[in-house]
Amino acid sequence: MSKKVFEEIEVSEIPYPIKRDDFFGNQEVLKQIESSLLSSSLSQTMIISGPPSVGKTSLAYIISSALQCEKGNPFACGECLNCRKIKKGIFPDLRYISLLEDDSGKIKTQITIDQVREEIIRASELPPYEGKKLIFIVEPSDSLNVSSQNALLKLLEEPPSYIQIILIAKETSKLLPTVRSRCPEIKLKEISQNEMFEVAKRIGLKGDLSTAVSASRGRAGVLISDKWKDYIKLKIAIENLLQSGREIKYFDENVANIEILMSYDQILVLDETLFLIKDAIRSRNLTESEERSLLRKYERTIKSMEMIVRNVNASLIYNYIFLGE
Repeated sequence: MSKKVFEEIEVSEIPYPIKRDDFFGNQEVLKQIESSLLSSSLSQTMIISGPPSVGKTSLAYIISSALQCEKGNPFACGECLNCRKIKKGIFPDLRYISLLEDDSGKIKTQITIDQVREEIIRASELPPYEGKKLIFIVEPSDSLNVSSQNALLKLLEEPPSYIQIILIAKETSKLLPTVRSRCPEIKLKEISQNEMFEVAKRIGLKGDLSTAVSASRGRAGVLISDKWKDYIKLKIAIENLLQSGREIKYFDENVANIEILMSYDQILVLDETLFLIKDAIRSRNLTESEERSLLRKYERTIKSMEMIVRNVNASLIYNYIFLGE
């Protein structure tokens, strides 16, 4: 009896590539994955790590699509029914687990044990519905709390043959050693300026490429998504806060700049702040007091990463970093 073919519903596509040719930078990593796919030696559990917007989630979808593609050789064709369903976000055997909203509509800061039990452990008890693998992409996996990570250990250690688990993390140090030991790590990095110019050309970017490339800072995802324009505004606001004093004459300017930061993702703001502080210190054009001030702000930024997990108000965090003593 032949399977009934259902008409595909019209839905929004996932904002990530599924074909190898649409992945920019870190080509040596793709070659290693290609070798593993060809030899059927790809680990069933893995961690994809790296800075924001370097392609971690894109790579997870490219690997997942390669495993599900009807014609994969070894990467996804992008045309078969499985590929089209993945691209439309309706493939039943590819599950994306992320942070949920609380009752007030605010995004939670942790992936809880209940979520892991329901969306991964119980779901993994049944084989794939129509694919070759049942794939779980967990992002950000560094938001799994300790109980959640412990609950995953058995599945990570002895996954059924039909299971593939991909953990996406910016900070693998937040994952338990027992989790890291069970998952080979694929590290992505920011790419060179020359590679970024090639990306700009491939996507047909017009205008001042130098400004776009500089603002994107080696992160192809920022360039491709056109977010580099917003990053310029963010960079200026952070630089102003780093350079201004706490005196009353700077009050209005500081308030305005902190208000700008409030419109961006907190992790992004802290990541950009750390980069700009390190860049300023590397320039060596600082007085001793200026360098001490920047180092204090650097330490406060690191501490603020934990404040985000504890749901501390973003405005308080930014005041602590830039205006605290």
